Amino acid sequence: MQADIERFLARLLTDPGLRERFLADRAGVAKEAGLSPEEAEAMARMRSQDLRTAARSYQHKRDSGVQRGGRNWLMDWFRGQRS
Repeated sequence: MQADIERFLARLLTDPGLRERFLADRAGVAKEAGLSPEEAEAMARMRSQDLRTAARSYQHKRDSGVQRGGRNWLMDWFRGQRS
């Protein structure tokens, strides 16, 4: 379900410990978070650098108080992986 994926991505962007656990065991951590096997495998294909860059960018925006509207590029990437 898309809401589950979005919640998991939000946690990956904001929780450094979860992010590092995910990078060590991608599919396992995604499945623990309640994602389906297919969703977990799609998440496992995410590039480490992309995830870390997105997390830094998100933290920078939070620190600076900038709010961004529109779609999230990480969700766009994930949608492309599932099609």
